[in-house]
Amino acid sequence: MQKTKNVSLLHKIVVCILTAVLTTYTIKRFSPDYLPHLLPNFTTTILFWFFLLASVLFIPIWQYQERKNKINSIATLGFFQAVLIYFLAFDFTKWAFLKFLHLHMTTSLGWMEMPMTMLSGEQQLSHFFGQNYPMVVAFGVCEISGAILILFRKTRLLGAFILIVMSANIALIDFLYGVKSPFPEACLLLCVAIYIALQDFDRIKAFFFRASTTLPKFNFKNQIIKNVLRVSAIVIPALILIPTYKIQFRSGLTGKYKITKMSINGKEQLLDSCNRNTFSNLYFDLGDYLIFTSNDFNK
Repeated sequence: MQKTKNVSLLHKIVVCILTAVLTTYTIKRFSPDYLPHLLPNFTTTILFWFFLLASVLFIPIWQYQERKNKINSIATLGFFQAVLIYFLAFDFTKWAFLKFLHLHMTTSLGWMEMPMTMLSGEQQLSHFFGQNYPMVVAFGVCEISGAILILFRKTRLLGAFILIVMSANIALIDFLYGVKSPFPEACLLLCVAIYIALQDFDRIKAFFFRASTTLPKFNFKNQIIKNVLRVSAIVIPALILIPTYKIQFRSGLTGKYKITKMSINGKEQLLDSCNRNTFSNLYFDLGDYLIFTSNDFNK
């Protein structure tokens, strides 16, 4: 066999593990709700460990066959990457259609009648997006656009960038709002999208750091003044807004206070949930706002 370019051991490990985890995890996450009779949960678990172990065991075989020049490493690497790209596009397309069909980022009629503080972070997040279907559709369009673009070699890098932005945004939101279930999947998709993009690292480096610009420029004779003006674009807004924080937040006063006694025109009022004329709490809010909350939820 004609000698071909070798693939590093680390690269073999990364691509094999990513391929095994992405393919099986995608099927496992898709199966319980939408393929209950075709792939029971225990079947996907078995598939997950089978493919993971098979991929791990294939790494030394690949390494040995490459040293003996009995395998085309570039073609083998291309196969694994093609599988990665297919399931990456598959997973993002799944999430896009879940959004289009009101199966993801939806609200609940029950949540709409509840105070926000009673909702978990995940419920607040879902309720927020569920109030604006066009925005949810826009997210879905971005996801399916990236999935389509990544399937073609000429547009693969653009598709990878779109999917990196989407998956990073999803992973960050899930982490901050405590959405535990999709968070590992979002992190996995982010890792795979970054891996695919790094295959064109030279193009990325040339685009961001070596590309010549046709934008007009103003030549400063003094480099110090030029750098001071650059820094001022960052420092001046900070200097203007930081003192405002001290006005917005008064550590000795800002907060929630429970009203235990109240009188109107010198007459003490009974504080209960049935009295529409009494208040339950008051807030010294940010920005020097004073807010009273009525015992009547509808008032």
